Amino acid sequence: MPRREIVIRPSTRIASFDVFDTVLVRRVSVPSTLFDEIVSGSKLSGNADVGREFARRRKEAEAAASAETGGNPTLAEIYRVLQAATGLSDSERESLLRAEIEVESQSIFANPVAMKLIQDERRRGAHVVFVSDMYLPKNDIAQMLRKAGAMLETDELFVSADQGKTKASGELFDVVLEHCGVRAGSVVHYGDNLHSDVLMPSKKGIKAVHVADALLNGLEAAMGRGGDVELLSSILAGVSRRVRLGGPHDTRQRILWDTGASGVAPVLTLYTEWVLETAKRLGLQRLYFVARDGYLLYRIAKVLEGKRKYGLDLRYLYGSREAWHLAAINDHWDESPSWMLDRASGLTLARALERVGVSVEQIRGECEGAQPGEWWHQPIDDESLSVLKSILLRRNVQEHILEAAHRRRASVEGYLKQEGLEDGERCAVVDLGWHARLQASLKRLLTPLAGERLQGLYCGLQAIHEDAGECDAFLFNPRDLRVLSSYPFLPQVMEMFGTAPHGSTKGYERVDGIVRPILGDSSRLQSWGIQTVHSAVDEFARAYAECGRREWDPDACKTVVGNIVEHWWKYLDYGQAAVWGEFPFSDCQIGKTVRPVGVPYSVSEIATIATGIGGTDSRDHLVWERASLAMTSRAGRALWKCASAIRRVRLAVRWRLGWR
Repeated sequence: MPRREIVIRPSTRIASFDVFDTVLVRRVSVPSTLFDEIVSGSKLSGNADVGREFARRRKEAEAAASAETGGNPTLAEIYRVLQAATGLSDSERESLLRAEIEVESQSIFANPVAMKLIQDERRRGAHVVFVSDMYLPKNDIAQMLRKAGAMLETDELFVSADQGKTKASGELFDVVLEHCGVRAGSVVHYGDNLHSDVLMPSKKGIKAVHVADALLNGLEAAMGRGGDVELLSSILAGVSRRVRLGGPHDTRQRILWDTGASGVAPVLTLYTEWVLETAKRLGLQRLYFVARDGYLLYRIAKVLEGKRKYGLDLRYLYGSREAWHLAAINDHWDESPSWMLDRASGLTLARALERVGVSVEQIRGECEGAQPGEWWHQPIDDESLSVLKSILLRRNVQEHILEAAHRRRASVEGYLKQEGLEDGERCAVVDLGWHARLQASLKRLLTPLAGERLQGLYCGLQAIHEDAGECDAFLFNPRDLRVLSSYPFLPQVMEMFGTAPHGSTKGYERVDGIVRPILGDSSRLQSWGIQTVHSAVDEFARAYAECGRREWDPDACKTVVGNIVEHWWKYLDYGQAAVWGEFPFSDCQIGKTVRPVGVPYSVSEIATIATGIGGTDSRDHLVWERASLAMTSRAGRALWKCASAIRRVRLAVRWRLGWR
């Protein structure tokens, strides 16, 4: 049926939309990474060399065709150049050309932001046209637009390859004005490219609106920096963008959704993928994702397992340092365990004793030379640490500890048996890691045979407890700490990313014959917005699983994770950093110390930075500088930058003078 002739009155408002990266968005961030999929969808009979190097040859053909045509080749011209360079037959050339169009068509989705703009313009009575600098045939682009629900039969489409003129030169806009018979002032153009979609139409007198939502954000752009990671970063950034564009509109919820999709999700998904690949390689049968750091990892793993069929039994295990360490204490005690003093910043003697089930009131009267009450609640220093160790060696104190351990052990062992850790399966615990102390305690709580079958799969290990057994790590291990030395803030970022929406495991109780975990309070996390972040991660995992499996490249994964974490810690947008600065972070084994990771800078702190008077490290090492700056007033940030510059000069002078 011939297309109905459209009559446009000179007074009609024209709404013009760029197509690719504005209305239609690809599922990858680098379009050329789709080229590898073209060969599999074509009929290359006897041209194996072309197949192996198709992506490279396709890029070279486009560059050559662009040079020949002055920068505006059609897809047919690109493939004629490719045919001349490779000796393809006519049928092979046409098969590859059609396969590329099909791959492009399958790769696109509609940008919901642009779709709303189109709907708004239609409601205003505007005539909608689409304008694109693209080598694909006009009919195929129109079909993609119609498939996405963006283009109606009454709409117009102008393509550079069809017209021989481009938006980049501004000449394609002249074609639109002439065809529609309207003045430039009657046209508004929406697009993502600052030159082609903003500057050039503005020069013609057309109102230009920059639609930047589909452009990569800072985290997505950071994925591809450094190393041979183009394919991986293109897939991850493309998935992130797709999830991000479908997020909520409320400002705070949008920030949580966007950072969940662009930061939290790709990092945890790559780690989870490593866990599943490693478990399959090792011949493991079951994985236990340990609460709370394993919560999101478990959810991602369930999605990947459902799609890729690794053949693993995946389970979530409620556990914690508080629940397991004390219960695992043997009947003989001769020294303070390392976990008792873990994260000693701000740790008090009273808190350290609580970790081994003892209160100050129980033992203060039994200790010679007992200190006043407030002494027990001050941060531990070298002197009080020595006192603590001597206290722990006293028989009456050890009896209190062993009694508390015995009371806790029965319920823990009942829960572990209930969850199948004594079944005889080859299994591994999955946790973020750092020292594998939790695995060591878990092994002591199991029978010797079950303990021997237990392994650990971690994000990173700075050290491995001597009783932990077999361990493997994704990013770093004690033999190779290069990743940790490059990103010393990685553990804190990973623990923020992996936090579960439920409270920490305080212990266990038997209810109706079933051993259930006793969980701590999580109201602060819930009110902060953790569920929004987790919903974005869920969406990312589902979209990523749909991408199919690729050749596993652990080095590329490490590079991408490092890129994301570094951008997050040092360069996150101030608006995003301010929201995450309110994140309620707990660095206490018994969950009593919960505080935001960002604290605004005070005038006195800024003065200390500049002068060095009042101490050089007045802040806790767990406070996040970027978030603190974001939460500081604009004037305060300006002062902080000046103070930091003064500090750098002061330190440089001291160094030159030999003052250490």
